[in-house]
Amino acid sequence: LTQMLELNLKNVTGITVEEYKKQRNYDLVITNNLAFSEYPKGTEIYVTSDFFSSYDLKQIKSRINELKIWKSEND
Repeated sequence: LTQMLELNLKNVTGITVEEYKKQRNYDLVITNNLAFSEYPKGTEIYVTSDFFSSYDLKQIKSRINELKIWKSEND
């Protein structure tokens, strides 16, 4: 999943795509794992479909843009 996201989001400025690390804080975690308990409370999570689809990519890009706007208004 990480490689697919890197490939599809490499032209989106201001984001970092990396494998999840428990010690880091993230604005958005994208996963295909439904075990939400492993993520800290309050972490925003997007769960992809079994087969990462164009719908998933569109939803992820949309959410990234929403988060960018929110952060720019609240910084």
